[in-house]
Amino acid sequence: MAKSNIRDYSTSAASNTDIGGIGTLGSNAVGNFDNAFRELMAQLANWNAGTSPIMDTATFCDPADATKMLRFDAGNITTATTRTYTVPDTSGTLALINHAQTWSAVQTFSSPVTIGNATSIIRDVDNSGITIFGGTANSGANIELYGGTHATLSNQAFYDANTHAFRNANGAGTPTVTIGGNSVWHAGNDGDGSGLDADLLDGQHGSYYAALSENETVSGTWTFSNTLTL
Repeated sequence: MAKSNIRDYSTSAASNTDIGGIGTLGSNAVGNFDNAFRELMAQLANWNAGTSPIMDTATFCDPADATKMLRFDAGNITTATTRTYTVPDTSGTLALINHAQTWSAVQTFSSPVTIGNATSIIRDVDNSGITIFGGTANSGANIELYGGTHATLSNQAFYDANTHAFRNANGAGTPTVTIGGNSVWHAGNDGDGSGLDADLLDGQHGSYYAALSENETVSGTWTFSNTLTL
């Protein structure tokens, strides 16, 4: 078979008897070698131009240790399709989908990021921020909000997906929730003594007013503008 491109070359030297169909045996005409070298140069040029690819079995090795090798696998690419990867204008390390990664710079994602059931977004213990848990981390707490020193429980609040409620990081008590510095009222903190305006009448608690159906002791002076019937 004519050796029309690099992929046709044999790893056995004796089998490489031509270049592009031009015989290179000692019995061939001397002029063949001139044409064979030109054909070889054309094949290399086609490879360089991307019109005659080499097989993905080609490997690269570390210059200091040839046993450390790297190869690319194009097996998952759709037939008759060329995939292009653009190298950024910076040096760095490739991230892998099945290997733990440490990001040392800010990453911006232009599309939604989906977190699987068994994964979590974990914060650096020393930094302020948000932690999103998966599975049953922290007794089912799915979202942790904290500021300042993470080790300070007073700075932390969890949204617990199991109970659909906010709770403190240690599971005890309920953190105070405010909007614009104002308390958020709910069934657990409204009512008598809460200080909520809805618990007052003209700014006064119910005990300030006399009840019509109860015995009352009046300590102040009452003035009636109409007839009082006893």
